[in-house]
Amino acid sequence: MDSDKQILLEVLRDAKVLISRPGNDFAWSEWDDASAALATIQDAEEQITNNDFSRLSHLETIFAPTGSMQELSIASGWSDDYLILASRFDKAIHRLRD
Repeated sequence: MDSDKQILLEVLRDAKVLISRPGNDFAWSEWDDASAALATIQDAEEQITNNDFSRLSHLETIFAPTGSMQELSIASGWSDDYLILASRFDKAIHRLRD
């Protein structure tokens, strides 16, 4: 499980890089801006680091089709990068749930 947790943390770190890109359009996401999105991801990172997996379902919603990450990626022009990230996320989250 530790390696699966580390993989998920790497995905979240990569998500923060994408969220931090200049010119991102947050209009269709649940977030008002990059700061709000980064706070959500940072909170999830801290919980996972502390072995608190109680909010995994919220992360799954964020990374789901038409979730905030996908909406942000489409509006901001990096949907191909998102699809790669989402695939990595799906693998990590499913392994953690098993």
